[in-house]
Amino acid sequence: MADVRCKTQTNLVNTWLTVEAAYQQTLISQNLTHLAQLQTNFGALQRRAEQLLQLPAIAGILRISQGLVRGGRFGPGRFGRGMVTFRAP
Repeated sequence: MADVRCKTQTNLVNTWLTVEAAYQQTLISQNLTHLAQLQTNFGALQRRAEQLLQLPAIAGILRISQGLVRGGRFGPGRFGRGMVTFRAP
């Protein structure tokens, strides 16, 4: 109880958050160009991934199994349906 009372009396949580936010704003300001480039790159990767997900699966490369996950260390059926398996072409 004394710990909570001390934190409340000293306004520790609000002070901590204010200082942390100021540090973050400074780092963002100092790295704005790099962060903008990362955001642009991520957007392009995300759009490409969405395009690839719209393509039909190529036989022999990616198969979506509708069966139950069986065996292994997780036991039969533990994770339900939709196991993804990768196979060499």
